[in-house]
Amino acid sequence: MYSLIALFLLTGAVNHGGKPAAIGAEYQGLQIDSLGITAKAGTKWYSYTNKVAGFYFGEVRGPNDAPYQGWTVYNDPVLKDYSISVNGKELDRSDSKVTVYPDRLVRKYPSGVTETFTLLDEVNTFVVGLQADSISDIDFRVLFDASGSKHFALSGGGTAYVLEDSSVAANSYGRWVGIGADFVKARTESGMVGHFRSPVSFHVRGKSASFAVSCGKTRLDAIRAAFALLRARGRFEEARKQRMQKILDDSYVATNDKKFDKALAWAKLSLDALITDQGMKGIWAGLPWFNNYWGRDSFISLAGATLWLGNFKAARKILLDFAAKQELDSSSTNYGRIPNLITPASTIYNTADGTPCFVFAAYEYFVDTGDRRFLYDVYPAVKRALYGTLKYHTDKEFFLTHGNQETWMDAVGPKGPYTPRGNRAVEVEAYWLRQVLVTRLLAQYVGDAATSDLAVEIAKNLQSNFNKKFVDSKSDLLYDHLSAKGVPDTTLRPNQLMALWAVRNSKVQANILRTVVEKLDYPWGLASLYQGDPNFHPFHHDEPYYPPDAAYHNGTVWVWLTGPLVSELVSMREAGFAFKNTEFLVNQILDGKTAGTLPELFDAFPHEGERVPDESGAFSQAWSLAEFVGSFYRDYLGIQMDAFKNTVTLNPRLPDALSDVTFNLHAGNGERYRISYKFDESPKEIEIVPSDSVPGTTFRIFMMLDKERQIRTAFYLSGKSRYLLKISPDTVVAEKDGTPFQIDDLSTLIPHDSSLDSLHFQTPGRNPRWKFMEEKQQKAMDVKK
Repeated sequence: MYSLIALFLLTGAVNHGGKPAAIGAEYQGLQIDSLGITAKAGTKWYSYTNKVAGFYFGEVRGPNDAPYQGWTVYNDPVLKDYSISVNGKELDRSDSKVTVYPDRLVRKYPSGVTETFTLLDEVNTFVVGLQADSISDIDFRVLFDASGSKHFALSGGGTAYVLEDSSVAANSYGRWVGIGADFVKARTESGMVGHFRSPVSFHVRGKSASFAVSCGKTRLDAIRAAFALLRARGRFEEARKQRMQKILDDSYVATNDKKFDKALAWAKLSLDALITDQGMKGIWAGLPWFNNYWGRDSFISLAGATLWLGNFKAARKILLDFAAKQELDSSSTNYGRIPNLITPASTIYNTADGTPCFVFAAYEYFVDTGDRRFLYDVYPAVKRALYGTLKYHTDKEFFLTHGNQETWMDAVGPKGPYTPRGNRAVEVEAYWLRQVLVTRLLAQYVGDAATSDLAVEIAKNLQSNFNKKFVDSKSDLLYDHLSAKGVPDTTLRPNQLMALWAVRNSKVQANILRTVVEKLDYPWGLASLYQGDPNFHPFHHDEPYYPPDAAYHNGTVWVWLTGPLVSELVSMREAGFAFKNTEFLVNQILDGKTAGTLPELFDAFPHEGERVPDESGAFSQAWSLAEFVGSFYRDYLGIQMDAFKNTVTLNPRLPDALSDVTFNLHAGNGERYRISYKFDESPKEIEIVPSDSVPGTTFRIFMMLDKERQIRTAFYLSGKSRYLLKISPDTVVAEKDGTPFQIDDLSTLIPHDSSLDSLHFQTPGRNPRWKFMEEKQQKAMDVKK
């Protein structure tokens, strides 16, 4: 198992690759037009962002009547929906055949009308295009929430109009809405379309029509944008499509599982859509209500959202922008902390794990890229984070102390936190230990010997104390947290999974993994609490018996947790079982409620008569997507980078379902490669082809022949040649441009815990001792009385 404790002795490699790049026209990624998801019965929603501060969230086959649906810009609701009538008859979305693409949505109606919706990049504009089989009378309406008093006024003419809602604040993006259309006649009205208010309709006669809808903080901004974008629609739509295509080309992947390839492509693009410029560079935690920058979520998501896809520029900017928001007041107990939440209006520091995750994310970026300028820019924040924690948030055993609500399990109710985990949570201590270890390395790089020596001393004590205080010798598990009085908590949650690497005993590690899988892991993911616990809640929403936040971390399945679960399963040579969880997410991306993305949560249990549980929470969540992407590169492909040593390590752990994989890799030193794994026959083959002549990189190969036998080799690659390794149980044969060359290899035995061979999922089972069930029964008895 990969252990950060090794960082005491050597710099090591961080598990992920650099910017991939397309290598030849024959290695283009999946084409955007091939990624269409034809909406099925379970496909309900779609969403797009403009990569700045706007998103559109809509119903696939109905009106946008759910909360948060419609168009939002900088947290301002702009409008709820739009409506189209052809020859006096409103188009009924429920009758349409809908295909959702990464860049647009297309509805085809039985009447022969095709509707295309596109939210454009970097401007506050969406475009609706109509194509009919014959010349028709087309009417387009923008629709607003009917609640409250609305005061609309229409002005303009020709091809561009502006609609003012004077009941909205003057600085809101919802006050001024511009509409542009060719050969349009506008008519004010005070009617209703379904539940929505329609203040104006725009009439066009023809076989086709385009409507550009914009918003702005002033009348001039809105009307100019509508007019300009109507004229430049094609250019903006093509630019949006090509931006997405470049992501897929640069990070080219082709496997023998085409369904997986499609889901991976969608995950990359849906994740990239959450990288925005809302006052600073950042990653929205999720949609529709987490369209702000949450530190913890951002740093856990950073590798999957940027580094694995080669978007180093965004990664650098995100990290430095967060560093600029660090608390600098040494008299504040938040001194050295990186914000937990940044909105356009506020900065909040109420988390214990965000800062450790920031430091590690900065380290990952630095090791991947060798960006020394970045290191010197970010190091003051890294150093401040260490000393601030030591000053205000550590005890005599060097554990990081924190409040009950300062972990990722942070839901609060009228009586306080629903999952109080103060003052030392297991994953927080593991994150803190990791922070200390990488701070030591970064201090060495910049020549700060005093901080480096201090970090070594802290880490030695902390790692020793962790194994003494957190390992439950009776169960061979980790405690979930220690109270302020030192009382250990034995509640079975998935948090110990994130601390597995810090455990010294391999048998304890295997037992933790087995227990977490068999007690918490369902085919759809890890529950936040063991179902045998009295505080377990099988459904996120079960009003009026309890509020959703009571279940939020007490039973619901969190999709992001599949990432650390896959990492540990793959590390312990159980990639086959790990891929069962991955396959569920593949199906969810392509056939789930929201096309092309992953949600925040699933219920722990399916409802009666259902095969799989309902998804819940945010419909598109950054760390859910990032861990799906990261698992593929980090765990299944087994890529590790070290830009300083000019070393690429390949430690593939492919499941049988992915036996043939070709992918692009851009090493942190600027070298680019196309790499192929062909493992479906013997000998297994690894092919490495530089895209250009490279000055030289050492490739280290670690290949598991079975669960206990590993063969290792290394070779120096330079120039521009085709390198092929044929790996058999006895030896490694190497070829350069078809000519054999000498290579050394070493075969080793790595013990494998056979108890992991029979892993199985947890089966949902009801428990009458659940507290909420007892409360239900009591309420029922009270009603009868």
